[in-house]
Amino acid sequence: MVENRVIAPQKQEGDEELYRGLRPQSLDDFVGQRSLCENLRVFVNAARDRKEAMDHVLLFGPPGLGKTTLAQIVATKLELPFSTLSAVTAGVKEVREVIDRARSNPLFRTKGSPI
Repeated sequence: MVENRVIAPQKQEGDEELYRGLRPQSLDDFVGQRSLCENLRVFVNAARDRKEAMDHVLLFGPPGLGKTTLAQIVATKLELPFSTLSAVTAGVKEVREVIDRARSNPLFRTKGSPI
């Protein structure tokens, strides 16, 4: 007997825990992009050693390459909070909430920063 199985593109309850368990938790665990991971490691370690904010990093590309995973790894390594925001699906309210959190958190401010 074949079970009826629903596969949906929408996130389901409990998906975040599943995704968290599947995502690499460190740069050493991240598969592929060795040179990118080594560069990120240098950036993160330098920022931690200086006790300053890390320089800006832009990760771009099609879905599924690990951009969010790398951003989460960097945030964890720097002991900073992490928020996910999809520019495609987020509304103005969500964008404002993320900006407000950044403005109220001194960890996100750097010298000369417009925030």
